Order: sequence, then structure tokens, then C-alpha cells
Amino acid sequence: MKKASEFTEGIIGMKRKVRFLNSHYLLSALLLLLCAMVCCACGSIQDEWSVYVYMCGSDLESEYAAATADLAELISADIPEGANIIIQTGGAKRWQTEGISADALQRWRVRGGGLEKLGDYADASMGEAATLSDFLSFCKTNYPAKREALLFWDHGGGGLRGVCFDEKYYNDSLTLSEIKQVLENYCRQFDSKFELIGFDACMMSSVGTAASLKDCANYLVASEETVSLSGLDYTKISGYLRGDVDGAQLGRYMCDDFLAEKRANNIETCTLAVIDLGKMPELLKRFDAVAEYMQAQLGVHKGLRGIAKAADSVEKYGGANSDESYSNFVDLYGLCEKLDGQKMMDAIDAAVVYHVSGSMRPDANGLSVYFPLHASAKEVREFFAVCASGKYRDFLTSAYINVPKETVVFSDRGSADENGKFRATIKSTEFVIKCEYSVLGFTSSAEQEGGFKIIGLGSYGDVQLDEESGVITNTFDGRWPSVGGVPLSVSVIGRDESRQYMTAPIMLNGERTNLRFIRNHNGEYEILGTWKGVDQLTGMADKNFKVLEPQDVLQPVYQSIDEGTRETEEITGDTEISAGDVVIEDTILPMHNYQCAYVLTDIYGNRYESASAVFEAKGGKTELLYIA
Repeated sequence: MKKASEFTEGIIGMKRKVRFLNSHYLLSALLLLLCAMVCCACGSIQDEWSVYVYMCGSDLESEYAAATADLAELISADIPEGANIIIQTGGAKRWQTEGISADALQRWRVRGGGLEKLGDYADASMGEAATLSDFLSFCKTNYPAKREALLFWDHGGGGLRGVCFDEKYYNDSLTLSEIKQVLENYCRQFDSKFELIGFDACMMSSVGTAASLKDCANYLVASEETVSLSGLDYTKISGYLRGDVDGAQLGRYMCDDFLAEKRANNIETCTLAVIDLGKMPELLKRFDAVAEYMQAQLGVHKGLRGIAKAADSVEKYGGANSDESYSNFVDLYGLCEKLDGQKMMDAIDAAVVYHVSGSMRPDANGLSVYFPLHASAKEVREFFAVCASGKYRDFLTSAYINVPKETVVFSDRGSADENGKFRATIKSTEFVIKCEYSVLGFTSSAEQEGGFKIIGLGSYGDVQLDEESGVITNTFDGRWPSVGGVPLSVSVIGRDESRQYMTAPIMLNGERTNLRFIRNHNGEYEILGTWKGVDQLTGMADKNFKVLEPQDVLQPVYQSIDEGTRETEEITGDTEISAGDVVIEDTILPMHNYQCAYVLTDIYGNRYESASAVFEAKGGKTELLYIA
């Protein structure tokens, strides 16, 4: 928890106030009465800044006390004269800040090194548009200022799933459509717009988010990637609320402090950007042109494949495999660069006035876009509600609603090539965007009822697909990414010119999560941390990206397949590995027989598996035994 000592001081200060009330009851009662009388008049249009924080605690507070940590930052801040910070709390089953109730919505003002309660209100879902609307009306009526900012605090699910998942109301969330409607009504009612709208939430810096807010604010601050538990630095943000700081400058400060804090905690997967929403009309015009180009490519042989491969090759955000679920957000600038969309790239450069990113997100350019690399037609239709471009909606409708069946067909069961490696052939490469080598290991125990147990080691390896003939070959030498000599069940979730981004399921201190790491062009590995992924039901992204600590203990997790019944289950490896000793390296698989297959992914995210072959691993070499 960040700045716990500062928060403790704030709590001690509150407790001292309670003792003061006990010894000076009458005087305190009179002061409270006076406070109530002037409460609604303590803000002034002459104030320089008012920041309205919509804090949906969710499990981030009830389990991790993350909201409590950020409230501690606010309490410890040196807030300039003429600045107001107003907070609404709700959405958590338990609050770990003294005085905050889980049974009601509450409003607070940061004042005098503590939280001044402004009122209790009937409990309601923080994921309801009416709840947000009521809070903003209260803030604008009672705490107006020359410049006003709105910050959303909680989980985010990208432009598709929205933000603020209320755990007391079945994780009900605010969709972009709801936020857009509330804010447009707010701007009409009060004849004003926000100077800045920010999201301390995952994956909200998308072209859809920016398009939805373009008429409601001057600037947007948000992240393309997931945001770690510590989020924004509220102590420093509060200190910048002066008259000489506008939304663009405040956003820059927020970005720089965000990156500095993340780097101090070894989190290099972070991103944050400032978007000038006044530039969005031109950007959307250029986006329409890119979408028209995509639509035209549908009439070209392998045209859609080229677009999908471009999207698959640029930086992705959130989940990108079946264990972590699929977010389907990619960097917009990177995609347009692959498609030679220079005018669109120029428009992005103009709109993104500032952005920062850690060393593990070098190609983040500030704005993402939804691209259905792994999505159902149902999800694509859901996206249409927040799609920023009618032309892009037309393209997605043509390309991804009525998809063909069996886009990948194997010509044979495979054979041995001239090097004794497993070779397979497909009839057409038209729809293939990814080809991987899957390895499964047999259990060393005796034969099980119904067949042997097979343990999946994931998909990896150097694979070559000949575009003309459809022949697939490999150079697998029997080495596999392992930790402490124990093979991991790996997936490649992204790559750039110098490295591959990978993930593997593990148990960390007895809790299921995923280990994220990279492999560079020299074959060296670097661990990034652990992340649970995206909730498949709600689309809510895990905000608790964790860097390993020496006392952590991890165990690899595998998918087990019963050879007889073909039933699958997830099992945990027996080996416990101390995080202080964790080193990932390619190690030679133990001498044993293994099963392998080629796994191909088509442009719609469907996976096709070849017939299996059995090979024997022998000290860094493999020998094909037979085709299963």
C-alpha cells in the first residue's frame, strides 16, 4: 500500500478530532451546525480548480485497500488555495478507511488534512448513469470553479466494457454510452465542459473513449494498457491545482509522476497519455478514411488477412490469450503505420499532446482501437454501440459478422521431413495469421483409467509456413522455457522486432494468476510480473499487476488431458519455487516421449490443430517416432 504512514497520520488526526468532540461537545455541535449551514456555499466560481473523484471501490478496496491508499494520498496533499477535491465513495462491500460506510453512497471534501463528510445518500449502483449524474449535479451546484476535472477511479474494461464495476450490484459498470449521455446532459444543463476527464482505470485510452467525450471536455488522460493497483499519484496531482495550470499541463504532470512512480516500483508495462479532444473531429475524419481502405481490401485476395496480420503484429493491451482472456485492443498509430495511413498517423500525433510508457511498452502511442482478433460476432455487435466511426462499423460488419467455417484445412496427417522433423501441410494460407508448435508431455505415472494423462506445455517454438505450398516445418530442438528446471505452459501473446511477450499460468502464494515475461533476440528472458487477466464474464481487467518479491512462492500450472476420455482439467505442478530464485531459461526437456502438433490461428481467432506426432527428446535433440 502506497504511503501507508501518511494515511496513518491522517487517521490519527481524525481520532484526535473525535476526542476533541467528546471533551467539547457543545462547542462542536455548534460548529457542525454552522458547517451544515454553509456546506452548500463553500465552493465559488472564483475558485481555480474543482476535481470531482467518482470512486467506485469494488474489490480493489474491499480486498486490497487500494482506495484507502489513494485517499491517504489526498489527505496528505498540500492543496493550493482556491482548489476543491470532492469525492463520492461507493461500490465496495467493505471500506478500510475509518468512517466510510459500505451501506451508503457518501460524499466528501478533502480539507484540513482529513475528509469532511458532505452527506450520506441512499445506496445505489456506481455503475448506474443516474448515480453519476446526481453526483456531478451536486458538485457543479456546490463546488464550481474556473476549471473542473472529473476522475473515474476503479477497474476499467476498455471502451467495450466501460468503467466502475460495482461489486455490490453484480459488477454493474458504467458503459461509454452511459457516460457520454450523462456528460452531454451535464454540459447542456450547466452550459460548460470539463477541462479534463481522467481514468484511473485500465485500458480506457481508446479512440472510442475519446470520441465519446470530445464534446464534454478539453482533455482526456487515460492509459492504453492496464493500470497497476497504485494508479495515479494523488498527492502530487492535488498540488498542481493552481490557476496557471491548464488541463494540458496538468495532464503532463500526471503522466510524468505516473511513470516515475511505476518505474520506482519496477513496473515497465505502464502507459498514460493526454489527448486534446478538440482534435478529435479531424482524427475521426481520418479514421473514416482508414476504415474505407480496410473495406476496399476485402475485395483483394488475402486483403483481410493482411489487415488482421497488421493488427496482430502491433502492440496489444490487456489480455491476449485464453488464460488471460482477450481484450482485442491494439495501438491505433501502430496499426495505421502498418497500413500506410500517414494522414491518420499525423492526426494521432496532433491529438496525443503527450504520452509516456515503460520500457516494456515501447510502441504505445496514446490511443488504442478495438480490433476483433479473437472475438465472437456477438462481441463485435456489442462494440457497435460505442464505435467511433460508421465506416469502421461497416468494415467490421462485412468482415466479422458472417464468417466462413473451416478456414484452415490440413491436407494430410503429416510426415517426417528430410531432417526428421514433423511436417504438415494445409490447403490454403489465405486466412492464417499465426502458426505455433504445441508440445504435450505424458505423465510418468502408470497408465490411468481410460488412458494416459497428457500435460500441455503450451505453444511455442520456431515454425515456418510456406505461403505458396502451405507446408509447415519447425526447428524445435527439445528446449523449452522453464523456471527452476521445470517447464512452463507458455503462450506467446505478442512480439516486436527484438522480443517476444509471453505468459504462463502459475499459482502464486496459493492463488491462481499468470506469469508475464519477455524473451529477447538473444534468447534471454526477463520477468515482468504477474497478472490475473480479464474477467471473461464482465470484461473487467485485473488492476493488481504484481512485481515478484523474494518471499513469493510460485508453482507452474498445466492443462491436463485424459487421453481416453479427452476431458481436461487444470492441475498444479508439485514443485514450489521461491521467487528470489526464479530465473527463466530454455532448458533441455527431460529424456522422454512427447506429443506435438501444429496450432494455427485464423483471422477470426479460431484455432486449428494438426494431427499429433510423437517424438523423443534426447539431450537437446528430438527424434520423430510416429504420427499419432
